[in-house]
Amino acid sequence: MKETELRPFCREFNGRGSVYQAQAATLGQGRTMVSQAEEQRPSRADAQRNRQKLLDVALQAFAQHGIDASMKDIARQSGVGIGTLYRHFPSREALALAAYQHDLEQLCEAADHLLLTLPPDAALRAWMARFSEYIVTKRGLSKVLNTLLTDPQPAYAALDVRGRIMTALHTLLDHGTEAGVIRRDMDAEIVMLALIGVWQASAGQAQPQASRLLDLLVDGLRARDLHVEANQAGHGSA
Repeated sequence: MKETELRPFCREFNGRGSVYQAQAATLGQGRTMVSQAEEQRPSRADAQRNRQKLLDVALQAFAQHGIDASMKDIARQSGVGIGTLYRHFPSREALALAAYQHDLEQLCEAADHLLLTLPPDAALRAWMARFSEYIVTKRGLSKVLNTLLTDPQPAYAALDVRGRIMTALHTLLDHGTEAGVIRRDMDAEIVMLALIGVWQASAGQAQPQASRLLDLLVDGLRARDLHVEANQAGHGSA
């Protein structure tokens, strides 16, 4: 093929090459823009860390200042903007309940851990102490907590705070009855009401008084034979 016949093909090839180069450049710019957007957008892990930090800070703030704790201060101490706080928690109540749910989950998980290291009755006593200490430190939201623990209304059903606590308590009581150290005629609902009563009765009192009340509660939950043996042992030592 002569040179004059090749020139149209060369012009067409060069023209297409320019188009391809332009398309490649545009594609590269698009990828750069996407990469920049991905860098600016918080990753899922970052969002989870932000949520965790907000919950931890909110727990301390509500414990110190009650339900009127400053949302701006919570966001600032968490190292996020107020917009990030409201994206995670659309209202003050949502933040408060989520924070307590998170903290209570940790408390309820302690039931299984205690059963792995202590006898069932001792595990129950230790868990009750943790529960009471947890509640006492958050007296600023006592009305909210009291409602969560005693009122299974739909407003709190999604959080299921009460359900989580009752599950942990049932687990402890079931292990105790199976081991023969806890009475079988005691309902978990009654035990929870008694535990809340201990918390309310010991409000503002010294820690030893709350501890003695818990000892009395657990002593009343012991299986009758063990209860008699414990009393006999106490009289004998006296």
